[in-house]
Amino acid sequence: MIQDERSLIEKEIDYPSANGVIPICVSVTPLRGSEGGKIGAVIILRDLREIRELQEKVRRSERLASLGRLASGVAHEIRNPLSSIKGFAQYFRDKFEGGSEDKSHADIMIQEVERLNRVITQLLDFARPKELHLQSYPLSQVLEHPLKLIRADLNRKGIKLIPSPFSEEKVKVDSDQITQALLNIFLNAMESMDHGGELRVDTKSRNEKGGVEIWISDTGPGIPQENLSRIFDPFFSTKKKGTGLGLAITAKIVEAHEGEITVESKEGKGTTVKVYLPFSK
Repeated sequence: MIQDERSLIEKEIDYPSANGVIPICVSVTPLRGSEGGKIGAVIILRDLREIRELQEKVRRSERLASLGRLASGVAHEIRNPLSSIKGFAQYFRDKFEGGSEDKSHADIMIQEVERLNRVITQLLDFARPKELHLQSYPLSQVLEHPLKLIRADLNRKGIKLIPSPFSEEKVKVDSDQITQALLNIFLNAMESMDHGGELRVDTKSRNEKGGVEIWISDTGPGIPQENLSRIFDPFFSTKKKGTGLGLAITAKIVEAHEGEITVESKEGKGTTVKVYLPFSK
């Protein structure tokens, strides 16, 4: 029995399943008997999901690196004239009488310049790698701090928080940066539930990878399938007033911690963000 490698056929197909589309590589090699006649075939199926995920991560990293360099240059060029505009606006504001329309216009100019400055600061946060100041913290402490910061907003919007008992395993993180990353995720979830809902926060040990996953789930409207692959791209936002930098910065912070972030969502069924962090060594 001889495997005829010269007649190898390979084809990639997308197989629809109950859990979504699975990319598969199908390899077919004819089998020949001792006299050269075909007696069958060897069919090999390979699941390409992990390979596709790695390819997408590489492409995203390349895109982000290019955008980061561009953003850094643009941000510095914009910040200098903005400082001059703000200075002149403050000068003219002080010249106008209190309560006058001119003074009100000058105040608006200053507020808009400050808003632009905040966007530029976000751009620079995204563009330049921040030094991590790592310390070991119980995961419960890492989660409880940002949840405490949003509790009043949750109550105001009628959103029920459902936390599971958090793992006491320790993770090595930069407290300020990981708080910023988690806050971005929590705020996105809250903004998707304008008329109340549930925010569920769970932790699941991933012992095979030596770490833990944080699952953050909302009962919002979900994300359209065509947008899922773009949500971590800078400047991509479906919000009217969004800059599209929150999740891009979040992904960068998580990856700097040697972690991973993924999103699962179905329209009408909410969204789950999974953040993997390695255990403290």
